[in-house]
Amino acid sequence: MTTKKDPQKEITPWLNYQGKAQKKKVQSKKVGKSLTKLQRTRRRNIFLKLGLLLTISVLVVAGLAYYLSPYSLVQKIEVQNKSDLTDAEVVQTSGINSGDHILFTYVSQNSVKQRLTKRYPSIKDVHLEIELPTTVKLRLVQHRTVAYLKQGLVYRKILQNGQIATENLPETQIKPLPVFIGYDKADDLTADLKTFKKIPKDIRNGIKYINERVAKDTQMVLVMKDGNVILGDKRTLGNKITLYPKIKVSLKAASLVDLEIGAFSKPLSENDKKTYNS
Repeated sequence: MTTKKDPQKEITPWLNYQGKAQKKKVQSKKVGKSLTKLQRTRRRNIFLKLGLLLTISVLVVAGLAYYLSPYSLVQKIEVQNKSDLTDAEVVQTSGINSGDHILFTYVSQNSVKQRLTKRYPSIKDVHLEIELPTTVKLRLVQHRTVAYLKQGLVYRKILQNGQIATENLPETQIKPLPVFIGYDKADDLTADLKTFKKIPKDIRNGIKYINERVAKDTQMVLVMKDGNVILGDKRTLGNKITLYPKIKVSLKAASLVDLEIGAFSKPLSENDKKTYNS
């Protein structure tokens, strides 16, 4: 008796073979794609490294060329907002010289600021700017001047921070601000400046002189631009002087306004005028 062959069994080995072959083919394609992707990544990394190296090399060469060229050196120094100082004074004190390297000058700007503010109290701040290719600009920020101190024939600025500027100015260069005269002792000037700062600005702007010629250490004399003279106790004048605008309205002639104890006024005598206006 003849045994029938099962067709399914006959074809199964062939199907298994085809399946394995297909899997190998797919795996081979995946490996190929992975290798191609890896090669591309490696090439890209190589190009990036070469590009970075080339860029760094170019920058180094350019930097070295600039450093060795005349364009890296200071050839011109400009001073802005110098007020009563001269260019030569500021430049000399700054320590910057023609021929200095611009880069080194820029990184040392804090030292430049310290030298200038220490030498000149009137300078509040210094901004150092580079204008390519070869110019250095020093832009000064000045303390505001609130009054002047007269010493002999010259005047010195009294600054908003209470310091006295070093520059000696002729009368032709001063602004219409109050002038402290007759002050030979620093302590007296310091004490009167404290009182001066307490005076309201609108009244302070009307002061012509603050005269140190006083009968008592506690006394303070203000010669006003309107011709009146105010006497006060420096310990209380900052508050009591607010009465002055009302008192002034009632005055019919240049008067001596006494605010030391209470408040009263009298016309200025010739002797008063000589004493306080000289």
